[in-house]
Amino acid sequence: MTSKIMYMPSQTEQRASQMWQFLQEINQKHGQKLATQKELHAWSVKHPEAFWTALWHKANNIGTT
Repeated sequence: MTSKIMYMPSQTEQRASQMWQFLQEINQKHGQKLATQKELHAWSVKHPEAFWTALWHKANNIGTT
């Protein structure tokens, strides 16, 4: 059984997403050039403290990491 992509957002829709904005914030703050969710995931595995700190700030959570 093969999977078929049912929907692919346009580049404009992708760049309007919160995920894209978060990816750009990671790039800017940490000097990265990540372009995909797969690259963000790989970076997050290598840098979990930086990733989770950034995500907490993005989500406006109050607490410590």
